[in-house]
Amino acid sequence: MDTLLVFTRPFTNSFMKLIKELYQDKYHLLYISDFKYRDDVSLIKRQYHNLENDESLKKNLGLDYTNVQRRCRYLRYLDEQTSRKLINSAWLSIRDIFVEHKVKFFIGLPMDNYYLDLINIYCNENQIHNIYPVQSFLPEKTRITTRGEHIKVSDPTEEEVQKYMGILLNKKFRPTWLSDRRNKTKLLKLYLRERGKKVLFETMKMLKRDKFSFHYNCIYPMPGAITVKSIKLLGVKEIFSTTKEQVSDLVGKYRAAVFLPLQFSPESSLDYNIADSRFSQYKELLSTVIANLPDDVLLIVKEHPDMYGYREIEFYDLFLNRHNIALVDVDIPVQEIFELCPFLLVTGGASTGAEAVIKGKTVISLGGAFYNENVSCIHEIKNFDDVPKWPTYLTVINNTEQDKYLFLKNILSNCVDGPYDFVRTPESKHEIARKNIVNIMEYFLNKPKAILE
Repeated sequence: MDTLLVFTRPFTNSFMKLIKELYQDKYHLLYISDFKYRDDVSLIKRQYHNLENDESLKKNLGLDYTNVQRRCRYLRYLDEQTSRKLINSAWLSIRDIFVEHKVKFFIGLPMDNYYLDLINIYCNENQIHNIYPVQSFLPEKTRITTRGEHIKVSDPTEEEVQKYMGILLNKKFRPTWLSDRRNKTKLLKLYLRERGKKVLFETMKMLKRDKFSFHYNCIYPMPGAITVKSIKLLGVKEIFSTTKEQVSDLVGKYRAAVFLPLQFSPESSLDYNIADSRFSQYKELLSTVIANLPDDVLLIVKEHPDMYGYREIEFYDLFLNRHNIALVDVDIPVQEIFELCPFLLVTGGASTGAEAVIKGKTVISLGGAFYNENVSCIHEIKNFDDVPKWPTYLTVINNTEQDKYLFLKNILSNCVDGPYDFVRTPESKHEIARKNIVNIMEYFLNKPKAILE
């Protein structure tokens, strides 16, 4: 039997166990995890064993350490020596696991840390088929990908394309995963929960002897943690004071209006799904955008609904007290901002950019977008050094109806049916999850060459 290695975590176990239920008769299925004592191959236990071998950890193993460190929200805040030791010890452990178990296939969760990054690098170097499925912004769809790239896995029908065209053209469209704005009570609960997690996770690190745990360390007060860092954030709504009417009055005073929807950060889409890892330096990226904003261009900035209350309040100083930047209320629907702006400035393959193309807007992607592969419907800046040139892309793209149709068909060709709802999948959703898993496996296990092309 070929060995299929499946990445899991405690909160994804209910979904991943369904894979074993469906495929254990066809494949030797093993679990691997970045949680200690949670897998079949002892990844973290092996890593600590390798950490004791100082001599091997001093070696350069041929890895691009800077890229691995820069992309990982944990490693980039550690000292260089500790970071390199963790990378080397993880790499040696991954190598031994794959060799020992003769792994032929690997399925990961959306890439969000250095373990998954290194596994992907190892798989690609050794011709091991690997994918990291992600939830599509299109409802009831799963993208087949590794690092966010477009892989053709289906041939959507005209009926399907027209169905999703109607969904995206709907003024009330929004990706299913987006949260509603958190009120002060919710933010206070999040604040108290994060302080409680600090106590709990410090205890877990001691009990499990796992002081370098990615999960137990990526909490308050680590700089890269997604957390309510200060009680001051209870009043964050007061910063987003600009109304739609105020913005509408401003628009007529400028040569052009550009909508900048802020990115959830740190996250896979920014850290791992953009080829140039420097785009993961989000605050530096935004600072460069603002530094090169022409005086006669209005930049309309809106917070990502899922990041509301999580960023340090000082972060918004980038946008305040500038005559040509409007920091709008998070409650203003994206569709209403679309009505005011012919241009969108997005990072990577942000879903707002894809939606905007269908609605006739001109999109500039900082980092490059998967949905523009095989077509040419947006402006792309793929080199971080070229970000200062972004205003030169303020030229309208007139995509025809046929262009939009092919654009959406291209997006759908990267998807299989089913919602990739892998977090704490309840019993009531198991049947839906099984169908989704079968669709993913059909393209992964039966057509591995297509996955690599």
